[in-house]
Amino acid sequence: MIKVLGDSHDKEMYDLLVEVTDLRKFVEEELHVLWKDVDEVRVECQSRHASNGNASISTSYIVVGTHGIKVPKPNMYNNTRNATMVENFLFGLEQYYEALGIVDDGAKIANASNFLHESTQLW
Repeated sequence: MIKVLGDSHDKEMYDLLVEVTDLRKFVEEELHVLWKDVDEVRVECQSRHASNGNASISTSYIVVGTHGIKVPKPNMYNNTRNATMVENFLFGLEQYYEALGIVDDGAKIANASNFLHESTQLW
């Protein structure tokens, strides 16, 4: 009886090993396909970015930061000619862009005017 139980246990262990091996092979194949797709997307993004020319004049956003977190907007600059006020405004704007994950300088510059008040926008 013990021999029968031992043989049964060995067969079950072998079957489990075969199943785990098959699952591992399947997962590795799927990962290979996914990595191939990611590489293709990366190449496409790089070629589109290169075809747009210099990144500093790009109007597209490159976002790498947080998703789903509401980031408070910085205070608007109201044309006060005070070095401390200007520095505080620029620091707040930089922190805002960093929290959003915007790293493209062209996108930052293009949208900075949204935070200028009244006649300051005409500069």
